[in-house]
Amino acid sequence: MPPPAASLLGGIASHFVLDAVPHTEEETFTRCRRRGFRLQIAHEDGRRRHLRLTPGLIVAAVELIAGILIIAWLITRCHGLSPWAVGLGALGGILPDLVDAPVHLLFRIRLMHISKLHWTVTRRYALLGILTQVIAAGAAVAFLWRIGRCG
Repeated sequence: MPPPAASLLGGIASHFVLDAVPHTEEETFTRCRRRGFRLQIAHEDGRRRHLRLTPGLIVAAVELIAGILIIAWLITRCHGLSPWAVGLGALGGILPDLVDAPVHLLFRIRLMHISKLHWTVTRRYALLGILTQVIAAGAAVAFLWRIGRCG
């Protein structure tokens, strides 16, 4: 396993590489229609912004929970894997979204995403986007299984 710092940087790099592959995101489900539950966020200056709990956010939450469960399962079964390295690699993989989501919500800017390299599919191709994400996750699990000497 690489040192934990290299795992973190590798996770961040993988985020940008995988952003260039067709995938689903919040915009896949909300570009045309804004549906979902609305949550108000009040600012100190009295302005209010609305956060919508939409199908895209629900899918993202399911993906996050599934990822955590898969990582926990791998770490407990693969003694060749460093929990710190795997955890930091996974954190690096989601770090650009963890930074950009609140910044974009509050200030409408993107700090860590390059729009020309980002391929979010439209609702029409959502199944393709989900399929590519499942394949990428499966490949990552197979890779970790192999290098972790699990089987």
